[in-house]
Amino acid sequence: MSRLWSHLAYPVDPTDPVVGDLAPAYAADLDVRPLLRAIFLHRQFSSEQARTGLVKQPVEYVVGALRALRVAADTKTLDVLHQLGQVPFAPPGVGGWPQNGYWLSTAASLARLRFANALANAADLQELSALPGSQRPDRLARLLSIVRWSAPTDAVLRRVSGDPRTLVALALTSPDYVVN
Repeated sequence: MSRLWSHLAYPVDPTDPVVGDLAPAYAADLDVRPLLRAIFLHRQFSSEQARTGLVKQPVEYVVGALRALRVAADTKTLDVLHQLGQVPFAPPGVGGWPQNGYWLSTAASLARLRFANALANAADLQELSALPGSQRPDRLARLLSIVRWSAPTDAVLRRVSGDPRTLVALALTSPDYVVN
């Protein structure tokens, strides 16, 4: 139960109280459906901790950014995923790829920054550019499915809101976007 919760919400160990809350749903007949229902309906599942508890895996990060900015994947997309350490259909083992801290490295940060700059240059940002600078960070948050920017990220994005391409690149590399 702790592994499933950790995969869907945020990392916990088997002794965490949330696991105790989920145990009755699974223990009744060892059916995963009631367990999933209990996870999705648990009050902590919609908490801030769950919203920011997992680092996006590279495929989630790249595909999510491409879709949000309506840019089609191209031959360079696979190169970016390779630089980030996650090539589709080529996991390091049968268990798939690791989660969270595994994806946080200086090399991955540099690859995300390069990708974000390239994507910001390739995207059609007319809709964002048409807005007053003060409205751009909030519109970009909605576009990227961010509930709200953290105070430090919001402050930085507002400082660069006059330049939509820089705004998008920084938003895509912000901790707020890199985590789920």
